Amino acid sequence: MAKAVEGSGDDGSHDRVRALLGEVRDSRAEDAGQPLEALAPLLESAASRLCLRKEGGIPFLVRLLPTQPAATARLLQLCAERRAQLEVHEAGGTTALLRALRAAVPLSATKKAVADVRSGEGDSILAEQLALLTMTMRHPEVREAVRAVAGSEGAYERLVALLDDGPLGTAGSLWNELHMSTASLVTALAYGGRCKGLAALAPQLSTALVTRLASSGSRVDVRVACATAIGNLSTTAAMRPQLVAAGPAPAGANVVKASADSVLSRMP
Repeated sequence: MAKAVEGSGDDGSHDRVRALLGEVRDSRAEDAGQPLEALAPLLESAASRLCLRKEGGIPFLVRLLPTQPAATARLLQLCAERRAQLEVHEAGGTTALLRALRAAVPLSATKKAVADVRSGEGDSILAEQLALLTMTMRHPEVREAVRAVAGSEGAYERLVALLDDGPLGTAGSLWNELHMSTASLVTALAYGGRCKGLAALAPQLSTALVTRLASSGSRVDVRVACATAIGNLSTTAAMRPQLVAAGPAPAGANVVKASADSVLSRMP
């Protein structure tokens, strides 16, 4: 049955995928946005996603990551398949995404300087890039590979800086996607209690997550993402005291219970 689905596409969609990919390849990077956007509805089909992968689309889209935001969106679609998550990594995608995080959040910057670059279109682009990195880490091989290099790229410190930055509540509406993507990436890095790189930043990370979880003004999906990150982090004994101590009471005293309740209450 799977082979029949993968082999479908006699409606001409595969020809359109090949033609649009050809347009992307023939365009300058700054002009590739239109054919990349035209690919979006076609890639809702598993058969079209497979066609693009077979045509070498993933390595080419990875090369466009630094210059073309639409490439990130198309790779997110492709990563619906587990094999594609590994292919993005093998093509250098995770390295490119970690470097994008490093470029966007300079550690030497003051908090105000970080805030200045975290707004508008740049804010949305980074949020989508972090979401793509998180998606690739659903593959266990990719997850281990990213953990191995995240420390050398300064990723942990930058994720803490992003979570700690920006206002709470409705004033922080422009930050919601970025905070949700950042917390989701922390969740992936801490999966299975493997969070040695985060443990060194336990006080700052715990405070940032608990503060956003405890804020009634935070958007629901941001609070759920923070709760899930706290749940994964709390599986490590070294992190639990910091999580309990973080934030104003009663959030600090009940942080592990709050994270579990927040997630469970939204499960179907």
